Amino acid sequence: MKAKLLGALLCLSMLTGCQTTPEVPEWFINPVSNTNIELYSVGKGRSLAAAKKMAMVEMNKQLAIQVESADSHQTNTNDVNGNETYQTTTRTNDKFKTAPMVFAGVEYDRIEQHGNIYFVEAKISKDKIKAQLISELKAIDDDTNTALLERQHSDLLVWWLKHRDIKNIKNRLKICQDRLRAVSYGEPVNKQIDNVIELERILAETQNQLLIKVDAKARDKEIKGFIESQFSEKNISTTNSNNKKITHRVKLSTNWRQNKVGDAYISTVIAKLSVKNKQGKAVASSEVIASGNSVSNYKMSKEGASRHFSAQMSDKGIWHFLGFI
Repeated sequence: MKAKLLGALLCLSMLTGCQTTPEVPEWFINPVSNTNIELYSVGKGRSLAAAKKMAMVEMNKQLAIQVESADSHQTNTNDVNGNETYQTTTRTNDKFKTAPMVFAGVEYDRIEQHGNIYFVEAKISKDKIKAQLISELKAIDDDTNTALLERQHSDLLVWWLKHRDIKNIKNRLKICQDRLRAVSYGEPVNKQIDNVIELERILAETQNQLLIKVDAKARDKEIKGFIESQFSEKNISTTNSNNKKITHRVKLSTNWRQNKVGDAYISTVIAKLSVKNKQGKAVASSEVIASGNSVSNYKMSKEGASRHFSAQMSDKGIWHFLGFI
């Protein structure tokens, strides 16, 4: 009797397990291979949106593999019924660290739901990917051209700060070019790099032109030195003389307050900073409050306040600290 009961429970358990395990479509297990014309991918998820998102992730990975293969010239191709397919090792997936591409014009020819799991097959025309990438290259070209035009009527430092991260632009350009090359099958790729190269050159030239003088009273010598060291870390030159090549002046005005609380000597400084260009136009300003204390004397507490000022500047970054950002 116990054996029969155990057998019945085992059968019921197996039946329940079969009922909760979703059926996987054959087309998902053996997905369609990419062709010269279209890129395919599959995805699954607990909602239709999740399944589509996973299909887009896989499509991006496939494109990244093709890019890596094209760059390293290790593409293995097979011609099956006139359709070229790519074979790559999974190690290239480790290099899929670029920003994912949001594909426009994706079609979902197959959508199935089994249990609580959705399965989808996605495809997109490679011509659509190419058109999207060409549009992106044009946008990069337009953006850099606009930046170059702005240089003619902008403050040198403000303009340089706005466009200084040229590495991101170059990386965006390279990713776009590589992806386009991966779906172009040897067709010439319009690199559109002239404006990027020119922007990089002008940015370097502008940075070399920048020369900043920090104006401060003798009592604020320590704080003045902290500000100058921050500029130095950003490869911006400073001077203590009234050089004709000075492009900007940082005016440091301080109001020191000292009082004693118990055995503690407390020094507080309210510092106002303003940045003006050669034409005398204010381009940034800020106000900072720093304090320090000592059980010895006011000199030590003042040094503590100056260090507190420096710490705030380091935490925020010189540009945010001065009020540019």
